[in-house]
Amino acid sequence: MNTTLLHKLSRKSAAPNISTGFTLVELMVALAVTAIVLTMAVPSFTSLLERSRLKAAANAMYDDIRFARTVAIKNNKDIYISFTTGDNWCYGLSDNGVCNCGTASSCQVEGVDRVLSGSDFSGITLPTSSVAIAGGTSFVFEPRRGIAQDSAGVWRNGALSLASASGESIQTAVSIVGRVSQCSSSVGGYPASC
Repeated sequence: MNTTLLHKLSRKSAAPNISTGFTLVELMVALAVTAIVLTMAVPSFTSLLERSRLKAAANAMYDDIRFARTVAIKNNKDIYISFTTGDNWCYGLSDNGVCNCGTASSCQVEGVDRVLSGSDFSGITLPTSSVAIAGGTSFVFEPRRGIAQDSAGVWRNGALSLASASGESIQTAVSIVGRVSQCSSSVGGYPASC
């Protein structure tokens, strides 16, 4: 045989074996690590979503109660806030007396529906035991000073707590003078007491 041909063949076999890509074992290890990380992250992500819904519902309630007080003073007219508690909770604002937030067009301010429903916030409840409003599940802001009153016209403090399935809650409180505040001992970013 020709020595030049042998020399070429031996040089080709001595060249490093360069391969690109991943082996099956490397891919399986990468998938296993990814699965473990996702398994640990999903409960945390679920908790984050639930807390986000709770904060959104509590902030909407806070904003609507402040809106009711402002409109009462601005329009020199009583503004009523009526609540339905439980898993299918809702509340509505009305400038025409106590309303039923479960009935279409029952809760209106200046001709515009003002209802917030628990169905907009999956997993968030307004437990009956968390509603501390004297005289039931409604109160009114009187127009001269924006003072909160119960259904009998007596000045009262009131409080409502929205709760998540994991037990976290945010309380929205209304003082006698109409000051609206929020607090939570289980959700960060709020004072511990109202």
